[in-house]
Amino acid sequence: MAVAIMVGASQISLRGSQALQLIYPVWASPERLRRCQLAAGQTLRVVPQGTTGLRLDAGAPTLSQAVDFVALRAAGGAAIEVDAVPFAQGYAWAGQARRRFVDELRLVSDGQGRLTLINYLGAETLLQGVVPAEMPAQAPLEALKAQAVAARSTLFGTGGRRHRGQPYTHCAEQHCQVYGGAGAAQARTTTAVLATYGQVLRREGRAVEAVYSANCGGFSEDNDAVWAQPAHPSLRHRADFAAGRMPAWLQGGVGEAQAAAYVSEALPSYCAVVAGGRSDTFRWRRTFTGADLAGRVAKRWPQIGTLREVVIAGRAPGGRVTLVRLQGSAGHATLARELPIRHFFDNLRSATFILRPQRDALGQLQALTFVGAGWGHGVGMCQAGAIGRGHAGHSYGRILAHYYRGAE
Repeated sequence: MAVAIMVGASQISLRGSQALQLIYPVWASPERLRRCQLAAGQTLRVVPQGTTGLRLDAGAPTLSQAVDFVALRAAGGAAIEVDAVPFAQGYAWAGQARRRFVDELRLVSDGQGRLTLINYLGAETLLQGVVPAEMPAQAPLEALKAQAVAARSTLFGTGGRRHRGQPYTHCAEQHCQVYGGAGAAQARTTTAVLATYGQVLRREGRAVEAVYSANCGGFSEDNDAVWAQPAHPSLRHRADFAAGRMPAWLQGGVGEAQAAAYVSEALPSYCAVVAGGRSDTFRWRRTFTGADLAGRVAKRWPQIGTLREVVIAGRAPGGRVTLVRLQGSAGHATLARELPIRHFFDNLRSATFILRPQRDALGQLQALTFVGAGWGHGVGMCQAGAIGRGHAGHSYGRILAHYYRGAE
């Protein structure tokens, strides 16, 4: 696996916890590749050289030179520590952290004067840094096993399609799967990875891209309602309730007639039992002022005039809003599909919501409150629901069978 750790970096600093071996090209040399070694703890600083090269600086004149790429390994399989690794880019909790990685790191130029850092490692080693980043290590072991199988299936199910044309197959962010490096590994999550070694969900002989999200709110969603892709028979909307506990009025899913009660009530779904200790993952509210909304609309669609109304114009069977109409004084604009809708409204928890406008005496929009359910896109496994099912004694096979119908 080739996982992008940093993309578009202006400099990268790293060091080995043991002696660090560097391999880089020297085209004028007969051996073409040169190897050298840095002492444990010695920092290597890499910056761009022009648009396609790298300059290595380890404080020694022999390393202060430009190269096309560099590969690094620490002696004895030890970790390589990298400074200022970005995480959660585009989210409110984005930041940087020093992180540790094992196996091989490679530094290359992106061809535009920026650096890309890639971790080359095996799938099972990678998963030991993915599972604890995606699910709390204190979750029931069966839920952690389900997470391990889903994550492994996603690795092989995507087949590198999300980064076609790039020098890596996956990234370390939510876009693919969160990867916290070797330093993220926990004993319980590693146990789950090892206990399910090599297990992948399949349907008709092919690995299922077993996507998942934090909290479905009570219903997961159809993949083709969330993304512009063909309907997948194993990624259909599913109720996340124990037998006999789902209200009768939800038997047909979450339509517009059910949405207000659905997002407003504390329903007894599996994902309501555990919401990561946060009260805003299962049910949430978000209020925007009229001025805020008007500014967002004016910046993107000035031609539609003053914002008058925001209308839900489409909803999928699991409750996600698929189309929003923004009515202005001189026209209208639309937002389609889950992620564009969430992003336009400053990264909403999910696209499962109803709208409650507040107007002044003249009918002008003063504020708009989103009352919503769940966190994330909602397709595939509900991670909070899997934890709830684990607490209820479900095996990881039973958990996976519920969320990925027909997959084996």
